[in-house]
Amino acid sequence: MPPPVVAGTGTPGRRERHKARTRRSLEEAALRLFARRGFDDTTIEDITDAADVSPRTFFRYFASKEDVLFADHAQQIQRFANALSARSADEPVLASITEALLTLADDYEEKRERYLLRFRLLASFPGVAAHGMELQAKIVDVVA
Repeated sequence: MPPPVVAGTGTPGRRERHKARTRRSLEEAALRLFARRGFDDTTIEDITDAADVSPRTFFRYFASKEDVLFADHAQQIQRFANALSARSADEPVLASITEALLTLADDYEEKRERYLLRFRLLASFPGVAAHGMELQAKIVDVVA
């Protein structure tokens, strides 16, 4: 669901812009700390200190450290689902899936460092890998 907009302007209001900045700040702080210290050695308090917010604020945006690492995943799944549903019903399934995945390719180049960090953490920390597997199951559901 898109953020509410200021009546007649088509742009998000001050409150929505502030919430988006706070969320981005938490994500960026977490990723910096995960890259520098590792996932297990980074606490939620470390993240909130770096973002200059309270732990309570963190939990308004994310349920866990794993969730902040995969903050963009729900949006990516929705984009994939939209792209897949826009494909022709006559198109072969594999071609539809391939084309839908290609709509996400620009993000992978743009967010290359984020994804590389995520993959390193997936390979190194079983808890992160388990969370990633749960999220991957959602993609399977979209394809099904």
